[in-house]
Amino acid sequence: MTAPPASGQRIEIGLRILPPLPEQSRIRVGVIAGNYQFEFRPSTGRRLVRWLPIGFLVFWLYGWSQGETIALRQSLEPATPLGAKIFLAIWIAGWTVGGLVAIAFSVALAFRPGAERILLQRARLIWRPAYPLLQRFRPKPKALLEQLLSIHRRTITFPREQIQDICIVAQYDREDHTSTDHLVLQCGNKRYELGAELTEDDLAWLSEALTTWKQAFG
Repeated sequence: MTAPPASGQRIEIGLRILPPLPEQSRIRVGVIAGNYQFEFRPSTGRRLVRWLPIGFLVFWLYGWSQGETIALRQSLEPATPLGAKIFLAIWIAGWTVGGLVAIAFSVALAFRPGAERILLQRARLIWRPAYPLLQRFRPKPKALLEQLLSIHRRTITFPREQIQDICIVAQYDREDHTSTDHLVLQCGNKRYELGAELTEDDLAWLSEALTTWKQAFG
């Protein structure tokens, strides 16, 4: 990846020059093999959302290991009745599975990349989404579980001609009685939210950039 465009340097897509990035923008622009890449660094709040569960899981795993050790010792005691040993064996099996799932979640949270990225190539858009639990338009439960347990974040490739729409939609919150903007990409019958944590100014800039890219090579 080459150095990102300096402040004030023009960003050109097709024959159109985009306006400068908003002040204090969270969007970092880079160039890979002549293609623009937009990277969105997570805010402090999102980093806390990521690390607080890790702290809880580490604490829980400590208790898990103590419980596993005690149960194993009791199951191996000659004086333990047969019925109790059978119960402990079943309990240990379930407790072990729960612990392994917790370890997988902890590793996935700790070591997977933290930034969302969009790479614009002439014929396709390549998107590496944010952490799946923080996306508004989440995948189905089975696919969500696979993403949560994966250290390597899955990237999604959208052929340009299959992208039906890229637009900002307003989402009304009935509890807060407020409306917030969300940048949505529609491909087929699926919708994907891009830049879920960006400000309204950043979303407007990104929407213009992606729309320009889609139209420039259409």
